[in-house]
Parts: sequence; C-alpha cells; structure tokens
Amino acid sequence: MARLAEACGRYGLLVRFLAYTGLRWGEASALRVSRLDLLRRRVMVAVAFAEVGGELVEGTPKNHQRRSVPIPRFLLDEPAAHVADKRRDELVFSPNGGPLRTRTSGLGSLGRRRRSGWPG
Repeated sequence: MARLAEACGRYGLLVRFLAYTGLRWGEASALRVSRLDLLRRRVMVAVAFAEVGGELVEGTPKNHQRRSVPIPRFLLDEPAAHVADKRRDELVFSPNGGPLRTRTSGLGSLGRRRRSGWPG
C-alpha cells in the first residue's frame, strides 16, 4: 500500500484513506470537512458523487444509507494536516477547489501502468 500511495504523488493521502477506511470513490470525492470527526476517529458518509451522462451528480451513497466509518489511528495526522486550513463546507479531496473526478485525476491510469510493467 505504501508504494502505491507514494506512486500516486499528491493523491497519496486519498489512496491511503480509501484503502484503510473502505470508502468508495464517490463517497471520498464528496466528503466535506464537516463530515470528519478526527477526535472520535470517524467519517460520516452521507453523500456521494456519481457521473451521469458526463455530469457530476451529488446523491446518496450506494446503499442509500448514512454510515459512520472508523479512521485508523495511524492515519489521523495526515488528514488532520490536510484539512487544517479548509473551511467546514469544503471538500476534503479537491484539486483546485473543485470535485475530484477519476478522468481528471490521473489515478485511472494506475491500472494501465501496472499492466504495462510498472513496478508495484
């Protein structure tokens, strides 16, 4: 996991967060600072982004239910530093202040790199 996250550069925290919390891509991309409870080590998953016809739509998570997800203790410092200067209504993972999308993040190419002999 560490090597994969390192290979993802500025998205390393996102990759670790996805791996160790189990959030889905749409849930993590729609996560707002106000939904992080770092003192209790919890994430409240209430919304998710989905692409519909090329447009980003905010809706309920895949199971249509809110849930509270634990954040592992060893992961706490990184997200805390990442959101320290953000407002509560801002997205946690937002390149250039906008929503994170798979096609613009470059993360979708990791599978292609792996298949082409990228070390991992």
